[in-house]
Amino acid sequence: MARFLTLNGLAACVGRSWYGAAPALASSDSTYDSAEANRAASRFKFGRLSAALFLAGTVLIAAASEAYATEKMLPGSMIVPEGTAGFGTGVNEGNTNMVAMIRERGVVNIGVKSDIKGLGYLDEATGQFSGLEVELGKRIAKALGVDVHFVAVNSGTRTELLDQGVLDLVMGTMTITPTRQMQWDFSTPYFSDYASVLVENPEIKSLPDLVGKSIAVTVKTNSALALTQELVKLGAIDLDSFDPETFVAKTWSEGISFKEYDNAELAHEALKRGVVAGFCNDRSQLSIFLNDERHMLPETFAPQPFGIATPKDSDLSEFVAKVVVELTCSGELARINDGLGLPQQQQLLEYCK
Repeated sequence: MARFLTLNGLAACVGRSWYGAAPALASSDSTYDSAEANRAASRFKFGRLSAALFLAGTVLIAAASEAYATEKMLPGSMIVPEGTAGFGTGVNEGNTNMVAMIRERGVVNIGVKSDIKGLGYLDEATGQFSGLEVELGKRIAKALGVDVHFVAVNSGTRTELLDQGVLDLVMGTMTITPTRQMQWDFSTPYFSDYASVLVENPEIKSLPDLVGKSIAVTVKTNSALALTQELVKLGAIDLDSFDPETFVAKTWSEGISFKEYDNAELAHEALKRGVVAGFCNDRSQLSIFLNDERHMLPETFAPQPFGIATPKDSDLSEFVAKVVVELTCSGELARINDGLGLPQQQQLLEYCK
């Protein structure tokens, strides 16, 4: 109320300065012209209203500025309150001092999946992460001598958060591809998976049965390209001129088409509703949605080597890559897999030669 009264008084003052003083009231014994008085009164009321609106806006802007002053802007217009534990401080690309910065901060920020048991899983009841990616993250943090802060990511957010500097490194079942290697550095693989397709229609028994149908994929994955390449390889799609360099999932319609979704949950929902005939992704991701009503096609294709992504040309890249190789060659990675019930990755031992 005090602020309103102050604004009201200020409005009256500003109104007088803009439109003149309040007019005297007309009376029967006054020589003051009644019509003129009414016009003056209207001008004064309008002036006070305009001034009040102006001053109110000024107060709101000031309040917003004051609130903003307590927050820190990160690249990409992401606002993170001051003092938020565990967040990075900016874009990391080309930063040759990331290791020192992380050690000074005392915590490393790592993106992992939250919905794939065995690899990256968040128990919402306890708030605890578990899985291979989490165990690797803990060991990287130990090598750095800092604490670890895990952030749940999906295929659409993992690289954005890395580019913005919110994350120092990201796993998130991220397949190493030549295109991605041009944008980020990768460690040697810590796990290899294969792509497949999840379907509900019992009449769809193999990959060639998908021809002429629409398939769900998640954005920023190579699933659509891998499936199309496999169908071409099998001769199910007759395309001698197929060029993976110009392939675009969203517009592809030769023999098969694709619908892109922001995350696996949305893609799975599309399969449930019959919007698509199948959902193509890594087998580890698809296994989440297996039940009596749907099955995974028997064919596997497109080996998916998962690597740890770090900012391009940062000194953290070499540090992380070294940790992964040491864990692989010492047998520690195999022991972690055993403890989690994951298949052994014998092919990774080639990096120890």
